[in-house]
Amino acid sequence: GNPISRYSFRSWMEDTGYSTKYETLGEIGSYNTIGPSFASAAVAPLSFYKFFNGEGGMRVPLIIAGPSVTEVSVINDAFTFATDLVPTILSTANAQPIEQTEGKSLVPILRGQASYVRNETESVGFELGGNMAFFKGDYKIVRNRGPIGDDEWHLFNIKDDPTESLDLSFEQPTRLNDMKAGYAQYAIDNGVLEMPASYDQRKQVGINIVRQRLAENTPTLALSFGIFLFLIFLGVRYWRARRA
Repeated sequence: GNPISRYSFRSWMEDTGYSTKYETLGEIGSYNTIGPSFASAAVAPLSFYKFFNGEGGMRVPLIIAGPSVTEVSVINDAFTFATDLVPTILSTANAQPIEQTEGKSLVPILRGQASYVRNETESVGFELGGNMAFFKGDYKIVRNRGPIGDDEWHLFNIKDDPTESLDLSFEQPTRLNDMKAGYAQYAIDNGVLEMPASYDQRKQVGINIVRQRLAENTPTLALSFGIFLFLIFLGVRYWRARRA
């Protein structure tokens, strides 16, 4: 980011007790970041990383154990989403389900009664800072904004190709258009707004930090500015008195 953003962020870290020193790495108050290049390497062979809608930024393992789970340890590659956790927990606790929830219980999977969570007609949409994704069956369309992404829709079979290496957009244009229409409907149903063309999440983070620091230090800044003006006033009077 720009120097003002960097200074504001470092100032915020100092005020909140964070440290970037290697000597305290991993201890309480330690703060470090591996940067975008190593973030991409850390999720390899998946694409992109945190904040983007490539599998590297979205895909995580889910491990569930307990009385409601089949006694046989099973690895299942069925697509599930964060919204499925609440109905799953409520179901295993024998609690009343929440009406109109978007998630689906994973209990049939956990008990070995099903091999998938959603059928080929059911879908999940997701948007984050203008980055878009839409899942349906084994397929996913994704559109990541620039400058990291190309701001174009891509189609992948994430069951066979979780690394999103083979874009099927040209081979399956009908599926691509169908899923794009599905995402458009998801956006309407959930009030998703288009991000301005000039929006850059990295710059926005810097802007937010500067705004926060200014808001936190407004009284101090106002007092300092007032003292500065008063000193200028005294200096001008002294200069005029000397000239007289």
